[in-house]
Amino acid sequence: MPWTDKGQYWVNTSPKFSNEWFNVRKHCITPSRMYSCCENYFSDTPETVAKYIAGVEKKVFTKDDQQRMDRGKVDEIDIRKYYEEKSGNKVFVFGEDEYPASKFDGLIRGVPDGLILNDDGHVEGVFEAKSKNRVMKSFFDVKEDYSHIPIADLYQVLGYMAMFKAMWCDYVVNIKSSDTVVIYRIEFSEEKWKDIYEKLVDFRERLLNPLLKKTPDLPV
Repeated sequence: MPWTDKGQYWVNTSPKFSNEWFNVRKHCITPSRMYSCCENYFSDTPETVAKYIAGVEKKVFTKDDQQRMDRGKVDEIDIRKYYEEKSGNKVFVFGEDEYPASKFDGLIRGVPDGLILNDDGHVEGVFEAKSKNRVMKSFFDVKEDYSHIPIADLYQVLGYMAMFKAMWCDYVVNIKSSDTVVIYRIEFSEEKWKDIYEKLVDFRERLLNPLLKKTPDLPV
């Protein structure tokens, strides 16, 4: 499989919709699913998420779910443009045939909303865009431990920061009910990530691996 060493991470460039393109996306843990791999999250449990990742069961999305995801993709473009104008940072976005994997654990893979690179192409930060109809009042009560950030989102951005060896993430939220865009800078926490990663290793060994006929190939 065509893996390229990008220094801080691996990236696969198999042609879109080829067998290899599908295979590198199978049976891996993505940052967007990290919280539900560790804790019950709405209708998902770690047990059901393991079945989804293993391909034993297929997650069913309602029409509303699909419409919300489609709107999110459109909103992401607008949020990125706003962020670039507001911050002066240019956001690097992966192409559809590019799929990154982490260096420290090649089975943690996924595509972030964007990366912030320096002039040498070195990853400095992660860009994460969210569009929410409304938020809790506590969302604006900024805490040093980031407890004002929804916990599933916090797992996600810490996962991407660890994956790309980034020291911060600009978490940008479009709050539709108040027509407000909020930008929070989240610094990487080795302590928080260590706790999350230990839970992910337990999830993989206890729930995911027993469902897999074959462990996915590692980047080489």
